Amino acid sequence: MEVVHKHRFGIPAVPGARLLVVVLLVALVAALSPASARAATVSLSGVNVNINSAAGESNNLAVSVELLNYRVVESGAGATLTAGLGCLPAGSNQVLCPLAGILAINVAAGDQNDVVTFSGSTAVNF
Repeated sequence: MEVVHKHRFGIPAVPGARLLVVVLLVALVAALSPASARAATVSLSGVNVNINSAAGESNNLAVSVELLNYRVVESGAGATLTAGLGCLPAGSNQVLCPLAGILAINVAAGDQNDVVTFSGSTAVNF
């Protein structure tokens, strides 16, 4: 008499099948996820707004004051902008960070031919 172990859905159990499914799901999620390594990130750290660009990314960043926030806009070809700690996404490649208490804006634009424009009176460090 042959004994076949069945999964609860009536499918024969295959040793290692669960592991294979998990590995395939992880690979699928990784393949479908956007490449965050090539995104610039805008975040708050204490009294600073930090703008950090990814290596190999050509940025065209504009920082402006809008009501009670700084608005950071990325318009570089193929470049993306994400909101980090303390900031919020505000549309496609746009981030808002609160203006109150900020003493400096730190920009690490990266290694390409980048353009950064700023309108405001806060100190900007490159």
